[in-house]
Amino acid sequence: MRSFSNSSAVRRVCLMAALVSALLAGCGGGDDGGGAGATAPVAPGAAGTPGAASVDPTVGSASPANTATNVPTSTTGTVGGVNNVTTGTRLSATFTQAMNPATIVSSPAGTLLTFTVKETVSGINVPGTVAMNAASTIATFTPTAASLSANTQYTATISTAAKSAGGTAMPSLLVWKFTTNTTPLTVQAPINLGSAENFVILTKAGVTNVPLSVITGNIGTSPIAAAALNTFTCAQVAPSSIYGVDAAYTGADANTSCFKGTAPDKTLVDTAVSDMQTAMVEASGRTAGVGPFLNLGGGTVTAQTLAPGVYTWGVPVTITGDITLSGTATDVWIFQLASTLTTDKKIILAGTALAKNVFWRTAGNVQLQATADFTGVILGDVTVALITGATVKGRLYSKTDTTLQQNTITQPAP
Repeated sequence: MRSFSNSSAVRRVCLMAALVSALLAGCGGGDDGGGAGATAPVAPGAAGTPGAASVDPTVGSASPANTATNVPTSTTGTVGGVNNVTTGTRLSATFTQAMNPATIVSSPAGTLLTFTVKETVSGINVPGTVAMNAASTIATFTPTAASLSANTQYTATISTAAKSAGGTAMPSLLVWKFTTNTTPLTVQAPINLGSAENFVILTKAGVTNVPLSVITGNIGTSPIAAAALNTFTCAQVAPSSIYGVDAAYTGADANTSCFKGTAPDKTLVDTAVSDMQTAMVEASGRTAGVGPFLNLGGGTVTAQTLAPGVYTWGVPVTITGDITLSGTATDVWIFQLASTLTTDKKIILAGTALAKNVFWRTAGNVQLQATADFTGVILGDVTVALITGATVKGRLYSKTDTTLQQNTITQPAP
């Protein structure tokens, strides 16, 4: 009998333990890393806890995306205002509303653990810092190390300590996972154009124009006198403007309303030219391509599809077949040319690739011939020349001059 009683008591204790455990789980009492009251984690884009108010903050999207594979192990770009810095691939979380940065950022590194990253299997934390953008809507985690591990799954977490600008905490822990590429791979950030991005054509020695070219975007030149732009009419650049460093512009017609030549305009174009040259230094400084990314085709580039990355040539380059750049809206192509570039072919974008993320850094003359349909930002040391009929979706920057002959130049979408 005593043995039976003891057995019953054990069963009662076990039952009570199970009930307590169930009650704790139902009330959010489990430790999910999100603080008291946090519920089961959700992925980016999910609304949060069932029944949560629509005004509650959460993460609408993240990069790398949840369940993403073949994620690069490193990123090269601008960090803290310094160009050409390589770090482990940065993670970003875009919130559905403005957040309180004090609840998310880490300064100094590791002092606030709202946004964390770890290796999924080993559980090892990835050291790094977290910063918010000016609008307080995007948090970026930058690993301290120069690279994440290859062929490794990572788990990113944002706890419910993250609060909106109005003080409302996220209702659910935010968790997403991604897996890195099987071999080390560095993705390139776009070249930072600074204020030069306000111009579609920017030079130091002027722009010549055999009428009538059609230009979408502002034109600027400094330090040469504005008279170097007199071949343009306002109709060609409308509704944009022509910027110079003085009042010498008279224009090819009686309408000079599009010309900007006051002291503030001079400062604006001078700064843009300075930023243009800084961008050229950054583009030249990106780590040169290796293997198939070095001296592709021996300088004669035939029709093919090119993956994102840095391509480097020490010889003149002639593109003899249409080139396709296939990738996503965040992929970047940087072409470093130590000599000239000549083509009469098309540079085609595929997938969701964007013209603003294609950069051509050229040390020699650039000639786009009559049937060329070119894409990208040209950062040229010397003359960029377009033959009659050539078109460009991009920007034309030169330390010397640009020559146009009845061309169409369209600045990239932001």
